[in-house]
Amino acid sequence: LRADAPAHNWHQVAMNDVVLFGNSRLHPMDYTVYCDGAFVSRYRSDGVIIATPTGSTAYSLSAGGPVIDPSMECILLTPICPHSLFARTVVFGGDAVLEAHAVRDEDSEVFLTVDGERALPVPDRCAIYIRRSGYRAQIIKLKQNNFYEVLNQKLAERRS
Repeated sequence: LRADAPAHNWHQVAMNDVVLFGNSRLHPMDYTVYCDGAFVSRYRSDGVIIATPTGSTAYSLSAGGPVIDPSMECILLTPICPHSLFARTVVFGGDAVLEAHAVRDEDSEVFLTVDGERALPVPDRCAIYIRRSGYRAQIIKLKQNNFYEVLNQKLAERRS
């Protein structure tokens, strides 16, 4: 993925996910999301995760998102601890351009992280654009296990 904050002349590439979140876990904030200019939803939550299929088995999965087969070309958006029974992960086509805004109050700050690295402060209502980047990851397979065997092994390890 490529995340752009045009107001800051900033961009970053992500292998797994881009996360928009507030500094206060004590109360949620509002996040508005558009896809290709069309309104998708407004989430009252602790944040939103925008992930690749590779990233679907990381933070997004922990937040209740689905596992996406890595061969699919898509972008998924998972709200973090949403304050609604109806806020669920949305899967977008691989060519979608998402626009996300966080609306903060005077006691909160908004941050953006890319693959869990350094958090970038985001001004109130600043537009963040997320799209597929021009890069393709080439993964080296050291074992002959398929994706689902590896996934089940990793999930089973976490249960014990």
